[in-house]
Amino acid sequence: MILALVLISAAASVSADQRVAGPAIACGAAFSIRLQKGEALEWRDTRMDFLVYRFRQGDKVTVIYEGNAPQPGGIVHNTGRDAPSKVVVHGGKDVAACLRFDGSDRSKCPPKTPKW
Repeated sequence: MILALVLISAAASVSADQRVAGPAIACGAAFSIRLQKGEALEWRDTRMDFLVYRFRQGDKVTVIYEGNAPQPGGIVHNTGRDAPSKVVVHGGKDVAACLRFDGSDRSKCPPKTPKW
């Protein structure tokens, strides 16, 4: 019983959901996106060597991958970093066009070093 509680506590501390709702600027390790009212960026840090974000616009959900070994398909941006080396948008050219990898929006993001 005690072991089960320890495992549940450890799992809960590792995979906490995170969410930024608009209007705001949401930041990944290598990108930023300006969120409008009714939009949100959600993710769970599972301590793996990648992050998967869900960009929500009402009922529409677009998946954004940030890491080094994406699944095939999607719109790929090479970041020029060691990690994450790629940001891939699965599901929408319009969302891919909203991502910023430098510039004034990106400069408002705190420095993030991936934990992988």
